[in-house]
Amino acid sequence: MLSQERNKAEVVRRTGYAFSTISNLIENHDVIAFDVSKTLLSRCVLNSDGVFRFMEKSLGVEGFCGARLKAEQLAERRFGTIEASEISLNEIYSLLAVLLPDNIVTPDNERECEEKFHFSNQAFVMVASVAREKGKRLIGINDTQLNKDQVSRLLEALGIELEALYSPLDGRHFLLKVAAKEEAAPNRVLHFGHRKLTNLNDKVDSAVTAIYVIQHRDCLRQDDAPFVDQGRGEYTFTSDLILGQIAARMPHVDPEEPDLYSFGFNVCGPLLLGFCDYLAEHSMQEEFDELLLPPGESHIFEQSLSILKLPLSCYSISDVNDVLTSKFSNASDNEREQLRHRIEAWRAQDSKSIAVVDVDGSARDFDFSTLPRVHRYCIFCQSSPDRQARASAYMLDGLNAMNTDVSVTVGTVLLDLLFANPKMSFPKLNSGTNISLTLNGQIEAIADVELLASNCVQRGALDFLRMIAPRKGTLDRQELKDFNLFCLTRLITTPTEREYRAFENVPFPQCKGESEWRTIESYWKPESIWSKYLTDFRRQIHEQQLHNYDLMLPNSIKDLSMRDDIGQLDWRRIMYRHPLKISYWNSVRRFQRQKQNELGQK
Repeated sequence: MLSQERNKAEVVRRTGYAFSTISNLIENHDVIAFDVSKTLLSRCVLNSDGVFRFMEKSLGVEGFCGARLKAEQLAERRFGTIEASEISLNEIYSLLAVLLPDNIVTPDNERECEEKFHFSNQAFVMVASVAREKGKRLIGINDTQLNKDQVSRLLEALGIELEALYSPLDGRHFLLKVAAKEEAAPNRVLHFGHRKLTNLNDKVDSAVTAIYVIQHRDCLRQDDAPFVDQGRGEYTFTSDLILGQIAARMPHVDPEEPDLYSFGFNVCGPLLLGFCDYLAEHSMQEEFDELLLPPGESHIFEQSLSILKLPLSCYSISDVNDVLTSKFSNASDNEREQLRHRIEAWRAQDSKSIAVVDVDGSARDFDFSTLPRVHRYCIFCQSSPDRQARASAYMLDGLNAMNTDVSVTVGTVLLDLLFANPKMSFPKLNSGTNISLTLNGQIEAIADVELLASNCVQRGALDFLRMIAPRKGTLDRQELKDFNLFCLTRLITTPTEREYRAFENVPFPQCKGESEWRTIESYWKPESIWSKYLTDFRRQIHEQQLHNYDLMLPNSIKDLSMRDDIGQLDWRRIMYRHPLKISYWNSVRRFQRQKQNELGQK
C-alpha cells in the first residue's frame, strides 16, 4: 500500500490544489460527493475499450469490441434524453444483439470483467477518510454502467464505505437533486469528479462546489513524461494494460525522483516480466533441474519470480559468485574452466539438465554451451544460427531483422543497470582522460554512482511487477514480447532529449580487453538519426492512422464510395428501411449536400 505522503501527492497533482486547501474545502461543506468511476475507482487499463478487447479475446467473440462501442453510441442516440443522458448496460446490449446477432456475451459477463479490472484509488479513498474524520456525510455518484447494487458490492469488496449512492439516471440537474435528497444547500455540497462543469447536465449544477480530477490517462501527457510510448506501435490489450499501470503510477512519482526510476518502471519492468515468464515457460517445456545465474543477478531474478509467483521446474537456483568475479563476457580462461568443471559435476549427478541465464548473450563463446543437457536463455542472442541449437533468446534472436550490432550493444548497456551488481562490475581500473567521468579518480566512487543508478532502475522494475502481478494472467505473451521489442528499439534508436540525458554520466563497466571505464553515453550515439526519425515517425503515424481508419471503416461504406450512382440514391428511403445504418445513409446525405454546395458556388 502506498504511503500517506504519496497519496497526498497524487491528490495535489490530479486536482491542482494543495492538500491543505482540499482539507479546508471539506471543512466548509457538509456533504462530500465522489464520482465512483475514475475517482474512487480506476480501471487498470488505459482506455475504456481495453476491457472489451479482453472480453473479445477471452470469450472468443470476433468483432465484439467494435460492435460494443458502436452499440453504446447508438444507445446514447436512441435512449439518451435531456432529462437523462446516461444509458444502462441492458439498453446497450439490446442494440448489440442487432449489430452482432451471434453474440454470446451477456451484461453479466461485462460486469464481471469490469469488477476484475477495477481497483480502489487510494488517494481519494484517503480524502474520503479525512472527510469522515471531520464528521462529513459521504456519498457516491454512480457514473458507471453497472447498477447500484453491483457498484455497492464492488465498493464494499474494496473496503470503501459510503452513506448513499446516487445515479445520473435520476435526471437533469442530478447534483442539485442529490443536494435536495441530502437536505443540504447546493453550496454545501463538495463534488470530486472527472467531468468538468461544462460537461454536467446543466450550468445550474455549478452551484455545487466541484473539483475536477484529472484522469490517469491524461497524466501520461503531462510534463513531457519520459519512457512512455503511448499512441505508438500496435494497440493491443496487453499494451493498454501496461500503459494503464504506468499512468496509475505516474501521479505517485516524486518530482525529485530521477528519470531512471521511470526507465525501470516503464521499460525494464515489462521486459523483466516478459523474460521471467519466458524462463518459466521454457522451464516447464525443457524440465531443467538447475537454473544457473551469472554473478550478481540472482537477487533480481529471485525477487521477480517471488513477486510474480511463477512456477519453475527446477529445484535449485544457483549463483556462481565463487567461480566468476564478473560477467560472462569478462571471464578469464581460468574462470571459464572452473565453471565448466562445476557444470559437468552438476550434470554428472543424477543426469541433471541445466539452464544458464545469459541476459546479453555474452556466454556464447563458453565451451559448456556445447555440452548436452545444457540450455542457454538470453534476452539478446548474438550467436550465429548454427550455434543456437541449445540457445534461445527472448528478443533479438539473430534471425530477427532488428538484430543489429548497434541495437544489441546499446540494449545490453542500458539493461546492465537492471541486472548489474556494481560492486562486482568495476575491478580496479585506470580512468581514461576523454571518455571517463571525473570522480577524483576513485573506483569506489564510480561503483557507488552505478550502484545508485542500478538501485533506482531495479526499484522501478520491481514496483511495476508488484502492480501487474495480480493481473499477469490476462496478458498475451506474444503481445507482451512485441510491446517490449518496440519500446526498447524505439528508445535505442530515437530517444527524446530527456530520455537520453537520464543516462548522462552513468558509468558502465569496461568490456573485455579494455583498460578504462566509460559512461553509457560513450556507447550510445543516436543523435545522427534523430532528424531522420522525426520525418519517418510522422509518416509512420500518418500511415498508421490511414490503416486504422481502413480497418474501422465498414465494408458497406467502402463499397458505397466506389458506386457511380451514389448521387442518385435516396438517403431518406435508406434511413427508413435501415435506421441503424446511420453511417451509411448519413454518408449518402453528406455526399449529396456537398455536391449541391459545389454546384451552387459555380
